[in-house]
Amino acid sequence: MRRELHIPTLLATLETLSKVIHNILDHPDEDKYRKIPITNKAFAEKVTDRKGGKAFLLACGFLRKTMEGKDVWYLGQTGTDIAVLELARDEVVDKRKNEIHGAMLAEQRRDEREKAENAKRAEKVKRDFEEDRDEWEQRVEMTGGVKDSVAQDFVDRTERMNRGPSPELLGQGGNTLDDDNDN
Repeated sequence: MRRELHIPTLLATLETLSKVIHNILDHPDEDKYRKIPITNKAFAEKVTDRKGGKAFLLACGFLRKTMEGKDVWYLGQTGTDIAVLELARDEVVDKRKNEIHGAMLAEQRRDEREKAENAKRAEKVKRDFEEDRDEWEQRVEMTGGVKDSVAQDFVDRTERMNRGPSPELLGQGGNTLDDDNDN
């Protein structure tokens, strides 16, 4: 069985990785951006507890170390690490993030189109109903108030529609509230 990706979770992971990588690249000489405490719960939930999260950090050059008595994910300051981070940022994190955003926007547009189409269909049903009602009223006027079978059928359908579904459709087998009140 294939496991479905949870898009918001994946996006949160990519956003977090993007922020970490961008901070290191923007401030290459500041050690505070190169250390991520293992005890950082938010980072763990978004990255290291996710499938592939630790492997991604290791592939970028992060190492699990104890520094100043604390366990951290640490990225050294070699030129190779920066090149790997740039590649990770451009080809993995930002590219995937953009793909996901694009897919989410496309899905949102589809939903909006579907809502608009449903609204058009509902409006057409309403117009058709009003046209039928107008036609019925014209027939009644033309016959001097005598309802023909088509007009009467329309009245009957309208009354049934206003009452709601029949008890049979609701699975009540013909028992209605009125039957209960007769006792």
